[in-house]
Amino acid sequence: MFDLIFEKLYRYPRISEPCFIGLPVKKGEMASAEGVRVYQGGTPVPVQARVTARHPDGSVRYVFIRFLANLNANARTVLQCELNAGAESTAQNCRMNAGAESIA
Repeated sequence: MFDLIFEKLYRYPRISEPCFIGLPVKKGEMASAEGVRVYQGGTPVPVQARVTARHPDGSVRYVFIRFLANLNANARTVLQCELNAGAESTAQNCRMNAGAESIA
């Protein structure tokens, strides 16, 4: 896991700010973009990750990550990124209730 640092950007807070980053990955370190996670204050944020290039062995060479972050006003914001999150990191607190007239 490593830090993503956003220096002071603006005098007003930016809530759910669309952010993106392209990262190089060491050969053999990552097989797909499925394990990419970004955390803010220990809480996972919405992420879309896409492999943009592969090494000759088929492992990921570059990954492009899009995510939403709450950026502080007049202050630095630090998020954490994990490229190979295990099964324990993929669990989400999500529940779907299907009723006769709606899904909630």
